[in-house]
Amino acid sequence: MTGAGTGNKLTKVEKWSSGRPQKCEHPGGLCALTLLLWHCGRFGFERLPLGEDPPLQLDNSSRSARCFYGVQNQDEAGTVFGGVCGACSSDPSASCFDGVQNQDEAGIDCGGGCGACASEPAATCFDGVQNQDEAGIDCGGAACPACVPTRCNQVVADSVADFSSVQGGRGWYYGYYAEPLFSSADFVPLSIYEYVAVLNEDIWRYGDQAWTHIGARVMHPNGRFTTGGKLAIDQFAVRRWVSNTTETLFIQGTIQTTSASANGVLGRILVGDSEVWRQFIGPGATSASPFQTLASVRVGDPINFLLEPFESNDSSDATDFIVQICR
Repeated sequence: MTGAGTGNKLTKVEKWSSGRPQKCEHPGGLCALTLLLWHCGRFGFERLPLGEDPPLQLDNSSRSARCFYGVQNQDEAGTVFGGVCGACSSDPSASCFDGVQNQDEAGIDCGGGCGACASEPAATCFDGVQNQDEAGIDCGGAACPACVPTRCNQVVADSVADFSSVQGGRGWYYGYYAEPLFSSADFVPLSIYEYVAVLNEDIWRYGDQAWTHIGARVMHPNGRFTTGGKLAIDQFAVRRWVSNTTETLFIQGTIQTTSASANGVLGRILVGDSEVWRQFIGPGATSASPFQTLASVRVGDPINFLLEPFESNDSSDATDFIVQICR
């Protein structure tokens, strides 16, 4: 077909053959906008018969919208179909190997006429993905192991906020181990609760015969090397919380002596008699030392927060031992 127009009109488009014009000549060099071999007709996509001239000549100055340009314009749903161009069942370029979910595919290049899609692997507790009813990646829920917390997400118990004048209040107990019996089963509750003016706080205490006492923050043990006419006996101060849950708990807190201890104190955390943490606070150390650890517990397990007089010397061993138990 030969164009008779002037200006930016196509001057020559040779016959169609195997899918593209063999030659396109025009002054603007815009061969990319020549007519498509496929166009949208009454019966869907129609292909121009081989050797037939394209049905119209393009004017490159105006490029008015047509159904043949390969551009999504007018009210078309695609580049050459939909809207005024008529509905077409599929894009002629679509295939089962084009990396796009099209045609009647259920997934990318699978399903429908492309063959069945591969099934997803069954979810497990070892697939590195949070699925099923897991609370974290491969942990929690009915099937997987319990998740191990890495920080305090929810406070379960707080030694300061929960401090009580009632033994067992909010799960907390206040007592001691006395030599020679230092196991969890040998826990002895303190019996006196009162306000002590010199400390300016309420405390649980043994009585006038020993230094052993526990407050909301402070703990003090008694030792065989003692002062003030107290009993020369080791008593380890024990703040105890009895678990109401079965899981791995995250424990955090701080420990510091409130005055320069003569030779230091030893702080320990035990689930029953199994130690999960310990820290020595040396003589003269009065800055707070933060700590954190994990404790795997069952309902009814005691977590014992223990303060020992180092080498049985209780001189100036008053210590703030503050804890939070979290999940």
